[in-house]
Amino acid sequence: MQTVGESDIKFLREQKLTETLKIVSEMEEKRKFAELKVKYKATENTDSSPDSHLYKVLKKIDAGSQLGEPDINLLKKRKLTETIAIGIKKCEKSAASIKYRIEMGESLSEADVNWLKKNGQTETLAFWIEKHAASLKSQIEAGEPLSEADVNWLRKNGQTETLAFWIEKHAASLKSQIEVGKQLSKADVNWLRKNGREDVIIFAQDFANFARLKKKYDVWEYKYKLPSCPLYAIIQKLEKGERLEEMDVAWLQENNVEESQPRYSYYSYYGEQRSEGNKLFNIKKIRIAYHKIEATFYEQEYGR
Repeated sequence: MQTVGESDIKFLREQKLTETLKIVSEMEEKRKFAELKVKYKATENTDSSPDSHLYKVLKKIDAGSQLGEPDINLLKKRKLTETIAIGIKKCEKSAASIKYRIEMGESLSEADVNWLKKNGQTETLAFWIEKHAASLKSQIEAGEPLSEADVNWLRKNGQTETLAFWIEKHAASLKSQIEVGKQLSKADVNWLRKNGREDVIIFAQDFANFARLKKKYDVWEYKYKLPSCPLYAIIQKLEKGERLEEMDVAWLQENNVEESQPRYSYYSYYGEQRSEGNKLFNIKKIRIAYHKIEATFYEQEYGR
């Protein structure tokens, strides 16, 4: 399309050709609109009217002016994502442009956050905090660790729920590692203490102690490894020289070191014998410790 120069416009005005001037001006605006659509990747839009909201938005982008929320909403509605990206990069910072970046999952710089605070954009600031906290929670759910900066951000912005979720998940992860035989590092211990999870440190100590006692009393083949198992409480008593209660003895008599595998038939004599000899109470070191404690008790009773 041929452009209309200033001299042409001046001539039309001097000749008072109002209608012609109006037509020429509209044609010139349409030409500029078309150029801006090409320049700012909005050619998919078929609107060509100079009165269009899109034309006003493109002129704002071209001038580097602030884009308002209605401007960005219009571009979003028309799926002009490239135009938005250009506009946000080129235009003066605005709450609407920052909000759009948040919606797109972009992280905000310290300068962005400070701008929001300085300009009283509490709603956009709250929106960012909510979105970023949700993003960190998704990261935790996916099993990805949080950085120290992320944790500090959660604390600083009062995200106690997400912080508690992170602490619980990370503590559970450390506990799972303990259960497969991995020892806690010094950093792990410090982290657990700092976040009030001394229970995991105690669990690690009990887990290691249970493994040690199982080896000492020749029951290392016993399949349960967790300190919550009744066997741990029982051999702790034996280790301290405490008498076993009737229920402790009954438990040892009922449970095997390992699952018995009788030959021929479950009811065969051999199978019964093997199963009976496999009982925890029949393990030599357990039996000796038990009888030694009982003998000491009755000696003391007899001496009274």
